[in-house]
Amino acid sequence: MFKVYSSFLVLVLLLNAAGLGPSAYGAPTGSPSKDWEYPELLVTPRASERLEREAKIDARKSWKVYWPLQVSALGTLSAGVMQLSGTDPSSDPDKKAAFTGIGVGAGWLVATWLLAENYRPYASGVEEIAALPKASQRDQLTRERIAEEAIENAASMARRLRWLSVLSNFATAAYMAGNAQDGSLAKTVDVVAVGLAFTPMIFPSRWISVARAQEDYKKKIFGPITQIIPSTVWIRTSVASASPGLGLQFRF
Repeated sequence: MFKVYSSFLVLVLLLNAAGLGPSAYGAPTGSPSKDWEYPELLVTPRASERLEREAKIDARKSWKVYWPLQVSALGTLSAGVMQLSGTDPSSDPDKKAAFTGIGVGAGWLVATWLLAENYRPYASGVEEIAALPKASQRDQLTRERIAEEAIENAASMARRLRWLSVLSNFATAAYMAGNAQDGSLAKTVDVVAVGLAFTPMIFPSRWISVARAQEDYKKKIFGPITQIIPSTVWIRTSVASASPGLGLQFRF
């Protein structure tokens, strides 16, 4: 075990000598930095800066966040309208499938319109951190972590909406397809609606993309070492024996 840690220490020293240690990622050479303990303060752009920028974009183009959901909803709504004249009377004499499709599709369109008009997660986050002090390092760290929470909360909402949209529109479209007349135009539109139900999965929300990008920027502060694997086994062919080792995964 002593040999393992000795080897790791030597490797870290070599990385520092090559300019790949903490000094290459924000800490001054030859002097310790308190900021090195907090990647939130080293990432560029900071979460608070990203939050302010995205809040301005949302104010102008909030509807763009919901267009994949709306495409899926339009597909279901169109299929429901077509189902009114293409329902199989033997399996659905009351045209319940058609009215279900119209209700689900129209419901999602109304819901996304209301969200676009009233739900502003980034703007709310900006308002929350604007009232916080930022003089000390502790104050700045608090601001950045609250900003990160606001970014992640928006992404979490987008994920929930995505799954609800996919499941509800897929189930509704499949239900209509099962009650449409064979060979009718309504049947074809129902099948198209089944495919459109997965639009939110193919085109993820901008909120999800922003949270993912910010997390990637933060992770890069710790490069080039991205993972330590303590359970590595090294095979020494010269003496035909195995011994435990420490494996490192690098990304430059």
